[in-house]
Amino acid sequence: MAIRDGLELQKRISVELPIVVKITLVGVGGFRIHRRQSEVKDMSCAFFGNLIGGPTFIVDDYSTPLDEIVRPIFDKIWQEGGYPRCLNYDESGKRLPFSE
Repeated sequence: MAIRDGLELQKRISVELPIVVKITLVGVGGFRIHRRQSEVKDMSCAFFGNLIGGPTFIVDDYSTPLDEIVRPIFDKIWQEGGYPRCLNYDESGKRLPFSE
């Protein structure tokens, strides 16, 4: 994942903390979030705007778990797509294993 690799590089070259992490999706108007798991009802709706900006996350410790950094960002993106939260994470915030 690019965020993990980027943080590792910044740690290796001794970039001082804090670091700001933010994801913005550009040109997504009309697209939907696709769920492969058949047991989950498809609640998605098309993204309304062409630009979706996730929340900003401040990393103030290089040992912060990646799930803690990216889950709020993915939750926001999935909410824009009609879901209550990112369904790739369980209720406690841990990444679920990928399944077809």
